[in-house]
Amino acid sequence: MWAYVGQGEGHGESRLVLSSRVDYCDTETFTASCSSRDEVVMIERAAYGRMRLGRCVETDMGHVGCQSDVLQTADRRCSGRTSCEIRVPDAELEKTRPCLRELKTYLEITYRCLIGRLSG
Repeated sequence: MWAYVGQGEGHGESRLVLSSRVDYCDTETFTASCSSRDEVVMIERAAYGRMRLGRCVETDMGHVGCQSDVLQTADRRCSGRTSCEIRVPDAELEKTRPCLRELKTYLEITYRCLIGRLSG
């Protein structure tokens, strides 16, 4: 999905940035990075579990649809930074235990780059 991102009123620059949902399976690493030093990552959505059948979960086994909303965790670790990584599985995300421990879970995450910088 394409989204319009501007610099605010009175600024002549604006641009389109790509924002799409991506799944990261067991042993994969989510890496967010922005192409410009003037941009920071903003996590829009993050779920951890077995949300649907697809590349990461090929067989139902009776446990599809179990998930935890991990937006707060992903936001704390990534938003406002120029880059970040979350490896799957991740100890902090695993503590949410959305599914049976024996089943592999995956991270579904959406982010975009916004013009801005860390405050504080």
